[in-house]
Amino acid sequence: MRSVVLTFFILVVLDHPGESQTQFIWPLKKMPSYSEVPDYYILNNYIDQNTAAGTSAIQDWNCGSRTYDGHRGIDIDLWPFFWSMMDNNYVAVVAAAPGRVVAVDHSQNNENNCGVPPTGNLNWNYIAIRHADSSTSIYGHIRNNSAQVSVGQTVIAGQVIAFVGSSGNSSNPHLHFEVNSTPVTNSQVAGLIDPYQGSCNLLNFNSWWLLQKPYREPAIVRVMTHGNRPALAGYNNNGNFCRPGEAINAKSNFAFNDSIYFSVAIRDFLAGQSYTVSVFDPNNNLWFSSNITASATQNKSFATIDQRIPGGSVSGTYSVVVNFNGTSAVHFFSVNCPSTQNVTSAISGWRGFKSSNTITSTAIVTAGNRLLLQAATRITLSPGFVASDGSILKARIRDCNYSE
Repeated sequence: MRSVVLTFFILVVLDHPGESQTQFIWPLKKMPSYSEVPDYYILNNYIDQNTAAGTSAIQDWNCGSRTYDGHRGIDIDLWPFFWSMMDNNYVAVVAAAPGRVVAVDHSQNNENNCGVPPTGNLNWNYIAIRHADSSTSIYGHIRNNSAQVSVGQTVIAGQVIAFVGSSGNSSNPHLHFEVNSTPVTNSQVAGLIDPYQGSCNLLNFNSWWLLQKPYREPAIVRVMTHGNRPALAGYNNNGNFCRPGEAINAKSNFAFNDSIYFSVAIRDFLAGQSYTVSVFDPNNNLWFSSNITASATQNKSFATIDQRIPGGSVSGTYSVVVNFNGTSAVHFFSVNCPSTQNVTSAISGWRGFKSSNTITSTAIVTAGNRLLLQAATRITLSPGFVASDGSILKARIRDCNYSE
């Protein structure tokens, strides 16, 4: 009788340093509920590369000073209205690379910490993920009870793991993202990695980003309209980072002779750069425009323009278009929101926002264009309506006061 030898191969996956270096994607993403907003963050602090004590010795990976003494992570702030953004879970924390969850703590009930320094319980909520090369990524200050993963779970890059908060030693809602070359479970200095490649990165040579963002990233973050002048917590020498310092006063439906406040939030507004704010009526005629220029470089810039809706203005949907650094962003508002609208013909460009009490549409939305319909009671897509592959259709029942 012939003997048969069966050989079993068991694949064992271990965390060990023999694997290739981990590459990270950006650890945050905005949620669909924030989809009509251009962007959502500013880069507040990089890692302090200078080990000497004192604020005069701070130095980031690009030989600048966008950090504070002894800081060992990257702080990405929600902005401009960070408390509202946190409360509505507008921005998710995602796994920056594949790995295994090795630590989760989201039980610290202190997400309203604020001020410099904050007071009370300073233990943060955090998640730690171990990667194939034994490096660990740490996601700190996450929101209370927001963890979407558990210890031992395997995650993929881009998977939502939590939401941004302000737990622990935190002045405002933001993510502290930290990388360590060793298998740690919480923030540690030994083995610290700075994922940015730069001439003043003394910790490691290579970039750990799959696609490294530039040191400065000028961009439009938000365009809004308000019924009263808005206030940003912790901005313009306002040391009040706490909730009372934030007043959004969002409004997108106005009547004749109402005051209206236009606001624009810009990230990394460099000296000499400028942007234009143009407001168009429902017939696409220019109502007014304004130009704002930076006299000095600002990590974040927030400007408010005060106007009044003239009596006898055209009723309907207006658009606010901001052009900056080769990009544009738009926000819509209504004047005397009509009781009904019949949206017809081809929709193109950024003119596809319509709001009223009821809407009927036979529009044709071609690839690359979008149609946004908002009604208080009813939206009807009648025969003849077409939304082609590659177009965007967004319809929701809400009043004319459209705002994310």
